[in-house]
Amino acid sequence: QTLYSNTGLMLAGHMAERAAATPWETLMRREIFEPLGMTSAGFGAPGEPGRHDQPRGHEMLILSFEPGPGSDNPPALGPAGTVHCSVVDWAKFVQDQVRSQGSRLITAQTLAMLHQPLDDGTQMHPALGWFAVKRDWAGAGPALWHNGSNAAWYCVAWLAPRRHGAVVVMCNQAVFADRACDDVASRLIRQFLFEPGGEQ
Repeated sequence: QTLYSNTGLMLAGHMAERAAATPWETLMRREIFEPLGMTSAGFGAPGEPGRHDQPRGHEMLILSFEPGPGSDNPPALGPAGTVHCSVVDWAKFVQDQVRSQGSRLITAQTLAMLHQPLDDGTQMHPALGWFAVKRDWAGAGPALWHNGSNAAWYCVAWLAPRRHGAVVVMCNQAVFADRACDDVASRLIRQFLFEPGGEQ
């Protein structure tokens, strides 16, 4: 049975720290951000206090958050959701999951294991880090999706590994963003995702 839990991801981050004797943030930079060229990636709320360098996260419609302590999830929750990056850099990570040439980060066998839906007896159809659903546009295999929010930003990704395509959408407001982002993702899938010409 699947019970979605951020605590499990927090524990996984701690296990990685113990096994590597290295902070999880350093592991993320070394194993993911740097190999994929994710130069905007970091931890905590993005941007610099007092500068208009980054769209601020919003709670409800009007309250925005300046970067700094208290503007993101607590540090202990980090492995479950304090990474930030630009939409371009996030797309680099997602693209690595669906490249026809294979992932730059992990073996083909490991990637297949991560994408394999688990039979847990529920309607969630979890994979390892994703949820798997049947969609005609995904081709022979399942579509994979996941979303996330820290109550100030929201993001969602849809992947079609067998078609080597994906869509990512993010928003700097969380409370009403899920439906809007899903609508945008649906439009992008219909209009662009599988146009002739290779990976998208």
